[in-house]
Amino acid sequence: MPDQWMIRATTFSNCNCEINCGCQFNQPTTHGFCDFIMGGIIEEG
Repeated sequence: MPDQWMIRATTFSNCNCEINCGCQFNQPTTHGFCDFIMGGIIEEG
């Protein structure tokens, strides 16, 4: 049986699309390309 694990984190992301990131929903981007950044802080685990 594999070991169980968990992680608790706060994440954030942002891209250059007008409303939401089309790349995450398999939709076209607003400007024809995607500038995307994502980060996070591991709080536990």
